Amino acid sequence: MFDIAQQCSEAGTTLMHAQLAALRAYTQAMLDGGLLCAERQADVYRSTLATGTVAARQILWAPVDSKR
Repeated sequence: MFDIAQQCSEAGTTLMHAQLAALRAYTQAMLDGGLLCAERQADVYRSTLATGTVAARQILWAPVDSKR
């Protein structure tokens, strides 16, 4: 039979392990969300850069109207 101190110690240890597991899961979810956000930002940056490059090339190579 267990005495009360040992039961409390085991209950505390079990609770601590459960809290650490929850914290680990929350941290992993937060990191995954941050990574997803960073990937989306990079995609937006690449898309904007590509659009700007196309527009700049069109402006640079546009025919010049000599009548002006």
